[in-house]
Amino acid sequence: MVPTVLLPVCMFLLFNIIPGASSDSKPITCEAGTFTNGEPASIDCNFRTNITASELGLSVTKFPSDAPKGDTGEDVLLCRWDKEQNKYDCSIEMANYVFDNILTDHLVVRIPAVSFEQAGWYKCYFVPTEEIDPYPCELRVQARPESTSTARPESTSTGEPEESQAVLPIVLPCVIVVLVGVCIAGLVLFMRRRRANRARKSMGMELHHGSKTTEPLLPDEKQQVDKLSEVFQLSLTSLQKVVNVLEQEMQAGLHSSTQRSADTGMFRTCVSPLPTASELGYIMVFQLRSDWLTIELVIIPSSEAACPSLSFSVQKGVATGKQLFDFIADKAEQFVKENLTFLKDNRKLKKEFNKNPLQMPVAFVFAFPCKHETISKAYLTKWTKELDWKDVVCKDLKEMLQQAFKRKKRLNNLEIVAIVNDTVSTLVSAACSDPQCKVALHVENGLNACHVEYFNTTGAECPDAEKQIEVRPDIIVFVVVIIIIIIIIIIIIIIIIIIIIIIIIIIIMLVFVIDVVVLGFLVIVVVIL
Repeated sequence: MVPTVLLPVCMFLLFNIIPGASSDSKPITCEAGTFTNGEPASIDCNFRTNITASELGLSVTKFPSDAPKGDTGEDVLLCRWDKEQNKYDCSIEMANYVFDNILTDHLVVRIPAVSFEQAGWYKCYFVPTEEIDPYPCELRVQARPESTSTARPESTSTGEPEESQAVLPIVLPCVIVVLVGVCIAGLVLFMRRRRANRARKSMGMELHHGSKTTEPLLPDEKQQVDKLSEVFQLSLTSLQKVVNVLEQEMQAGLHSSTQRSADTGMFRTCVSPLPTASELGYIMVFQLRSDWLTIELVIIPSSEAACPSLSFSVQKGVATGKQLFDFIADKAEQFVKENLTFLKDNRKLKKEFNKNPLQMPVAFVFAFPCKHETISKAYLTKWTKELDWKDVVCKDLKEMLQQAFKRKKRLNNLEIVAIVNDTVSTLVSAACSDPQCKVALHVENGLNACHVEYFNTTGAECPDAEKQIEVRPDIIVFVVVIIIIIIIIIIIIIIIIIIIIIIIIIIIMLVFVIDVVVLGFLVIVVVIL
């Protein structure tokens, strides 16, 4: 703040107090006359009192080959034309006058350190010949203010301007004042910051709004602020709950039995597998996002030359779905017309283009929720982003766009091969450069994402598709391991049963043998008795 106040003061001193520093100061004023036949023309210069002219320039413009002639006299500048040298020959009767830079159409007279002690009018005469008509001339005068002494200061001989000597005594104090002001301002800011830090340590907290700091909070106010801020501080447990709920909603959205009640809409895109960047070909891409339509020709792999692309704003007069797709077809026809040369000259497209000039696959990037039967057949579930063409909802997008192409003779052979969401196009593009990429996220008017999921058949969420069972690789491994364990357990049980049966048989045989032996022994005893 202090330097800001001091700067205008210094500027006022420089331009109003210092002599000769202001642009309005005119130490020498001159008036130029014109040449007249038979009479001399005069250029009058008025010098202020005690002003020394260190340089006086005289410029004469557009003189003819016959130069003016003049007579000698007091304070008279004589210029004659030297026909042999083809230049002006000028001299002056006053002492200490020096001439240089004498050209045929420009004359400069330099007067070093000549003191004019009295104010008055000084005249220079040019006398033309009688055959020459009057010509205007102009005088350029530069003067440096100097002291009253007639001698020129030694400092001027070094080429240093004399004004600097007069300006220096005022400039130096101004610079010192500004530096002192900066130091004072810095000290004030330092003290304020130090006081604020002390208050922060004593009170524990301060509120910040923009670049201003409010007064420290009272203990009761600090407690209220802490209560409000606690709402925005999530613990790891809370974050884990959010993750679990989101995963449950995503799983519910994947299954046909629960997807209608799920808060998170999960739509199968029928895009499988992801590209590997080894694909070859070309495709025309239509991208409809909000109220903008972009048409681009994509060549895979990307060519050295930039592929053509055009963007259009969807007109406000488009009131129905038919008008929307007719608008897309019109812009597609315009795109083909403007890029016909590129299509013909591109070496990758030339062979195919010569067979059928407009036979080209089309991908439709549709940034709205759709349910798919196949990768190229999709139904709009609802409009978002403040768009509402009701006759498009639950309709086959491929059929509507294909019919619009057929209404244009030049677009009859365009074939829609894919309809995808903008998040899917982002994932497909990223997978070409990074095969490990499995998730894409768009954050615009809303938040949309897509990810890779594993299914064994066509998804049940697609219209008129057969029911599907979700199969995940980790579940398959788990089931296989369980089955193997069960088989091993069954085998062990069978082996144990067999061993038990064998043991039982052995025991029965032993009992039978023992019975036979005992019976035989009893028979022998009976016989003996």
